[in-house]
This record gives sequence, C-alpha cells and structure tokens, in this order.
Amino acid sequence: MVSSKRADTKQRHRTSNGTRRTAEQGNAQNRSRRSNAQKQSPVQKKTVPITEASSMGEAIQLAQTIFDHLYIAEKFIWLPTDDNLPTHLRTQLVHHEKRRRWGSQLLESLGQAALYEWENNPQEILKSLFLEGDEHIWTDSRLLRMVLSVALPMNDSTDRPDKEGVYISQALKGLHVLSGCIAPVAPAPNSAPALEVWIGIHHGISELIQSADLLFSTQNTLLKDAVEVRWAIRGLIARLQIANNDLFHAVEMETTVETLLFTTPNLNARTYNLPFDIIHHCLPWQMNPDANDPASPNYQGYPTKYLLPDFIRSIPFNFDTLTTRTGESVIERRGTAWLAEEGIGALAYSGKLMRPTNVPENVRQVMRDIEVWCCQSETSSLSQLPSTQKIGHNIEFIWDDCTSSGLPYNELGQFLIDDSNNIGEFFDCALCNHYPDGDAGCRFHSDPEHGSHWHRVTAVVSCGQSRKFAFRPIPDASIWSDWDTMSQIAKLQAKDDTSCAPAALSLFPGDVVFMTRDCNDLFHHAVYSSTSSLSNHLDSSRVSLVFKRALDRNNGKKGHGLAGEGRRSRRNNLL
Repeated sequence: MVSSKRADTKQRHRTSNGTRRTAEQGNAQNRSRRSNAQKQSPVQKKTVPITEASSMGEAIQLAQTIFDHLYIAEKFIWLPTDDNLPTHLRTQLVHHEKRRRWGSQLLESLGQAALYEWENNPQEILKSLFLEGDEHIWTDSRLLRMVLSVALPMNDSTDRPDKEGVYISQALKGLHVLSGCIAPVAPAPNSAPALEVWIGIHHGISELIQSADLLFSTQNTLLKDAVEVRWAIRGLIARLQIANNDLFHAVEMETTVETLLFTTPNLNARTYNLPFDIIHHCLPWQMNPDANDPASPNYQGYPTKYLLPDFIRSIPFNFDTLTTRTGESVIERRGTAWLAEEGIGALAYSGKLMRPTNVPENVRQVMRDIEVWCCQSETSSLSQLPSTQKIGHNIEFIWDDCTSSGLPYNELGQFLIDDSNNIGEFFDCALCNHYPDGDAGCRFHSDPEHGSHWHRVTAVVSCGQSRKFAFRPIPDASIWSDWDTMSQIAKLQAKDDTSCAPAALSLFPGDVVFMTRDCNDLFHHAVYSSTSSLSNHLDSSRVSLVFKRALDRNNGKKGHGLAGEGRRSRRNNLL
C-alpha cells in the first residue's frame, strides 16, 4: 500500500514536472517571440496614415519618421502663448498637464525615430541636416514648439516631481538622443528667422534644465533618476555648446540683453560622491554633415564612418568558443581583444586568460587624447570651450564647466600633471569589445582585479552604434541611497525595489565612461542590446575600448602569466 502511494506520488511529480517544463518551454518561446518583436523598429507601429489620427496621443503611437513627429507638432501642439487660445486650455490645469505629458512623449519618440534612422539609414540623417537651404531640424519652428510645450508651465502652478519631473526627464532624454544622432548646427549669423528659432529652442532647453535641477533635488525623487537626467543634460549641452561656438561673432539681434543658464549645480552636488560618470562628446567623433566633403566647415571631429572600420581592421578581435554550465559549446556574440604595451601580461576576463597583443597606433592615440582632455578639464567646460558664450552683443549662454564632475581631473588629470612618479603617460593596455550587430550586448558585471592587477581608474570609449550603458549597485553590497549626498533624502529612501535598479542612458561615438575608486567593487555595469532591426551589418556595429593601467605586483610583473611562460617551463625548454 505504501509502495503504491509512493508510486502515485512519483507519477504526480513526473506529471507536475512535465507540466512545469512544458510551461517553462512555452514561456521561453513567448519570451523569444517578444524579444524578436522588440528587435523591430521601436517606431514601426503605423497601422493607419498619421494624418487620420484624431488626437496627439494617437498620432504619437502612429509616428515612424522624424518628419511624422514634426507633422504632429504642427497639427496638435498648442502653447499658452498662442493667440486666440480657448479659455479652458489657458486656465484648466488638466489641459496643461496633458500638453506637457504629450509634448514630453513626442520628444522622447522623436529621439527614438532619429536613432532608428541613424542606425538603419545614416545617409537620410545626413540629408535631414539641411532640410531647406539654411534650415534643418535644430532651426525648425516645429521643434521649438515641441520644446516649449514641455518647458512652459501653467501660470501660478507648482511643479511636482511625480508628474512634471517625469515629463521634463523624458523631454531631456529625447533631446539628448536627437543631438547625438543629428548634431546641432547653428544657423548663419545673418539668417534672422533661423537664428530666432535657434535662440528660442535654447530658451526652452534652459527652462527644462533649470526645472530639472530643482525638481530632482527634492525628497520625492530617486538618485538613479537624478543620475539619468543629469547625464542627458550633459550630453545635450556638450553638443549645443560646440554648435554655438560659430556664433561668437554673430551680428546683433533685436532682443533684450539676457543670460541663459545651462548649469545644474544641485544635480552635480547630489551625484558628486558616485565613483563613475559619463563625459559626453569627450572625443569629437560624429557624423560628417557633408558626406562628400570631409573638410566641411560645419564638421567637428573625426569622421566616425572611417574610424569604426579602422578599429575593426586594426584590432585582432576574437570570437571565442565558451563552454556553458551544461557543457554546451557556444561562440561568443561579442568579439574581444586584449591590447597591452610591452611587459604587460594576460588579462583574466570572463573565465579565460586573454593573451596580449601590441597596441595599434590608432588606439594608442585615443589613449593620449583622453589623457590630454583630463589634464585640461580643471578650468574648461565639458566641450573644452569657454564656459560663457556671448551670442552677438545682447545674449550670453552659461554652461556647466568640468568642475561639475571632479572625476576626470581629480582621478587622472591631476595625477598626470603632478607626475611625481614620472610616468609620462597613464593608460598602457585596453580590453576591446566588438559588438557586431544589435543582438550583441554585455550583461551586468564588474571588472575583476582592480586595485590588485589594474589601476582603479578606467575609461570606456564608445565608437559606432549607439547603445545604452547602465550602472546599478551590486545587491547586498550597496544601494543608491548610500551615495546620495542629500542625507535627509537618503534616510527616507529605504531599501526597496528601486534601491538597486539600473540607471541607463544612450552613448554615442566619442562618449567616455569613467570608473574609479571602488566602482567595480560596489557597482555592476552593462551594455544593453539594441532594438535596431539590422543584423551583421557595419552600421549596427559597435566597438568599445576599455582603457586600463597595469600595476606592478611588487615583483616586476604586470598582469597574468600564461601557461608555458613560467620559470619551470623555461627551465624545461633549456634541457
């Protein structure tokens, strides 16, 4: 009788396990289908013509292209400053909240549309820089209306982080992505209509930045959200400042003398303790506005379309075969290479010892460029231009300078300038990663042996396709509130589902991530896969260069030794 019961129990377990496995397999198939669906264009959602949309919300759902979004702005956006505005729109808070919510969603969606076109058809992006003569998207009055729809609050209303903070963050992230895909280009000084729109867009962006700086310094906001919006602001203003450099000697405009602020003192103070930061456009790599003229006067920096294939050709990437926990052999989706100067050994990474190869000259030059930037960052702005720009004789822009992030100078620049160790140059090795298509990514991890084999200062350079880079506290080792300089806020934010949630933002060519101190002990980082529909195509390819410095392990050795290179092997070879 007992045996019969046990048999029945075993049978039920088998049935249960079989059902569970079937359910798990079904869930896996569903996840696979969802993943494949997510690989399609995030803006390929049109089912009916956008001109038939009955509301702005519906139109945003249908929008695919950059021009779709400009059409929405022209047809649906209203502003408090518009003439003949109905009374209920001007006076009722609910309509102002809808205006700002839809405006922020439109800007966020515009950024994704620009990103999709940049990844899938970069030639179209080049054309969009010059829509009609001197006009392009950054001097388009429809973009101005998008920005102002979020920037202009309702009169006598109080901004609230739970709503306005979300709208403003979405808008700034969308503008950051747009500026990374389509570099802002200032209009000609004698083009009064375009210049008026250009200044108007800067007015709106300044309002968004100042509002974000106040809103994300309150008790109702998370540090990770403050980190993300600060990164978005810095990416946007670095590119705007470069574009405005051409307007230093612009003709005088008929405007009131005023100052526009693009500074974030509260956000900088709140995030100051963190052991990582992103320096946007640290290296001037971006698309050439004139594909037929590399010497175009509007062009800033290296032509990325040449730099990426140069890296792929000169770096000996290897797609290793790894053995999984189940014993299955799989080929890595991400190619890797370990470059090191003479005398530096192997790198222990991802369960393998990577043999060093010589550093190509183009990679070595990038090392030196970053070191120079760090040494100059104490007194200059984020884009290495003056922190104050005067446009004509009657308006000035004030930008954040590099003291808003002490990491590059304090951790590296000052070290090189003092040069008490006579090192001359800092970086001497690099872990290089090749993401050949949008599916390849790098899950959350921390880099090993920092402080023992490698210096704690690391610089990660991005080249090629845009990807989201993320940090999150390592569970059971750290939480966001440990790093919040606003102690009264940190005490209110107990450990919950958001305490180790990731902070992520899109990186573009020339952006550099700095990690230092105990970053790899207390934080994970990751590179997200892309939503691009391209596969195994150069335009969807990305290369990252992770610059390191090898430490002397007190015995003259740097890095790891390899099998066959020890004293016993050398002695056996002599016999």
